[in-house]
Amino acid sequence: MSIFKAYHKFMLYPEKENVLCPDYAGFDNFFPLVTLDLSHKGIMDKIHIIYVSFNYNGRPEDENFPPEESMGNFTFDINPDNLYKPSFSTNALVITEQYRIHFERTEKLYRQLKDNKKDILEFLRTPKEPDWLQNDLTPFNSLGDKYNFICQLELELLFEHVGNMYLYVFYDAHDKKVKYFYQCD
Repeated sequence: MSIFKAYHKFMLYPEKENVLCPDYAGFDNFFPLVTLDLSHKGIMDKIHIIYVSFNYNGRPEDENFPPEESMGNFTFDINPDNLYKPSFSTNALVITEQYRIHFERTEKLYRQLKDNKKDILEFLRTPKEPDWLQNDLTPFNSLGDKYNFICQLELELLFEHVGNMYLYVFYDAHDKKVKYFYQCD
């Protein structure tokens, strides 16, 4: 048994309807991996770890994301039912024909993980501080306080087509938000 399993409650592969608000739960771009219950650490909100597949457009700024956010840096607001509402518009989830083959491969890999009940916790790391592949992007809340670092996940081990990419997850109880960052080396 991993150390994480011994000390944490979790649910592998939760249904999208149990992690996303209704406006977003119908999109196929979301791949829920695990929901963490960290109430023993004083975190009363459920923390959903979700891989999100976007249609890469190559532009440094995307009108579908709020200022200072992008496909590699985005936020989920936590509603009272512990469902996430993304900061980006649903237009960010449109898959073009050029990107379809990549998207379908992601769907296939996710189904295999889920069907085989692959233990995501094997790939989830909870160091005291994130092991950034690039620059430190630790977010701050509206009061100027650092978000709590929750975990990092090496996505290449699950979705081999993404290259060496990490997902970093941060949480803030005051602003009721979860911040996601993707980094590649």
